[in-house]
Amino acid sequence: MKNRLKRSLLAETSQRWSRNLDKGKVDPKKISKVALDNFNVFKKKDKHHLTEDTAITIMVDLSGSMSANNRSHQAMLSVIAFSECLQGSNYTFRVMGFTNNDVYKVPEGSSYSRVETLDTLVFKDFNDTLRSSRGAIASIRDAIDGNNTDYEFIFNEIEVLKKRPEKRKVLFVLSDGHPQHQGCISSKEEMRLAYTLLQEAKKNHGIQSVGIGIQSSYVSKVYPEWVEVKSVSDLSGKVFNKLTKILLKGDR
Repeated sequence: MKNRLKRSLLAETSQRWSRNLDKGKVDPKKISKVALDNFNVFKKKDKHHLTEDTAITIMVDLSGSMSANNRSHQAMLSVIAFSECLQGSNYTFRVMGFTNNDVYKVPEGSSYSRVETLDTLVFKDFNDTLRSSRGAIASIRDAIDGNNTDYEFIFNEIEVLKKRPEKRKVLFVLSDGHPQHQGCISSKEEMRLAYTLLQEAKKNHGIQSVGIGIQSSYVSKVYPEWVEVKSVSDLSGKVFNKLTKILLKGDR
């Protein structure tokens, strides 16, 4: 996958040219303009096309249901695969996990959208090297517990991405099911809020998002771009194609 991504990056670079120049390599498509006294018929490879920085956040659902059917292990292997692909590229990335464990003490009879704490685990931050983060990433499968308030964690990570200096931002979310937590807001309503939030983040801040369903297709109800991973072997096919499409094409 890493080699394929590199080849894709090189192919994308080779296809990008600055045209209508007064010097460089003759552009056969423009040579007819000479007859009209237009001598801007040269082209030059745009070597800087892919130097545009991109910040990527990879979010991992650490709720208790991820312990079923070896899902946490599949998620960990997926993160490792993504990280290996991104390491050494023009992309700066962060890997974090999210779950709700502890419950706040609230007055009896009170209504809150959430009464559980937001527990964010950063396995690799933007400025960390992959080498220094290997041990933390390998602990993903051991961090499974609690519930998941997806909307609020997504909101927080979008705020993190908005503050990044990179021009492009992408959010990958690995999850296996509906939001689940204690509070008065329903899973259906939380999914609606998450969907609206992601649409606004793309429209107003150019933040793209991809849902990666771990043995689940629920992500199709929330994320505009999504794939389902039933086993890590799926990564070399449709997931990789989706990854490449988002990273190389995007909304430029």
